[in-house]
Amino acid sequence: MKKLPTIKMANAMQQTRIKGWEKQVDPPVLLPDDGSIWPLATQPGGVIFYRAGGTEPKYWEFKGNLTDMEQAILSVQQEIQKGYFIDMFDPLIDRQNMTATEVMARVEQKMRFLTPIIGRLQSELFNPMINRIIGILSKQDKLPEMPEELSEAGFSVMYLGRLALALRTLESEGLSQLLLEWAPMAEVSDHMDNLDTDTAFRDSSRNRGVPATWLKAVEQRDSERAARAQAAQQQAVMEQVPDFAKAAKAAGTKPEDGSITEGLINAA
Repeated sequence: MKKLPTIKMANAMQQTRIKGWEKQVDPPVLLPDDGSIWPLATQPGGVIFYRAGGTEPKYWEFKGNLTDMEQAILSVQQEIQKGYFIDMFDPLIDRQNMTATEVMARVEQKMRFLTPIIGRLQSELFNPMINRIIGILSKQDKLPEMPEELSEAGFSVMYLGRLALALRTLESEGLSQLLLEWAPMAEVSDHMDNLDTDTAFRDSSRNRGVPATWLKAVEQRDSERAARAQAAQQQAVMEQVPDFAKAAKAAGTKPEDGSITEGLINAA
């Protein structure tokens, strides 16, 4: 409601501009009180009669400057948009022909302005309210039965709205900028050993709004990796079997019964 007077002013300025347009396209007619024959035909193609020897009717010239009015209305509209934080939610509203780097920098700057506001709303309003609602529903036995493994564990609220996700994307963009900054040092530095890529990927997918059902469970991921590593190890061993056989044949010895070498040669 703080911008209501400004909105009313913008409406009044719009009305004034419309009046100016009307005066430009259909201006009043100036004529002497006894020099014309009424009624005046001001419609398109109309014929206006005036007395011979009298003064010809003429249109009154509008001398208002509507260009300045346009700029004034635009300024007021921008002030209203700022009052409703439109420039915050659409940081590129008045920008064109920017590079991708400049776009990311401007979006990040706007998001940093919103972070304190959204953070306080979440910590001081939404979190206590949600905890209170869950507590009331729990006391009234209106919640589904809690799994046994979670019965003694606490919980935290994760917001998945577009604005909350946009704020969390700053983390992902920070990682991208960090990797880009250190890319030239990849061949001479082991800095990637400091990064937990699995956690970074899962957190980045969460920040980007990827559904949790699209990600495999950590246990499933680890088991698939172990199976893949075991298969690769077996494949490497199988590729070495011909070399083992040639070495045994050249030595003129026969592998011992039940030995690993005999098993590999038989498997080959």
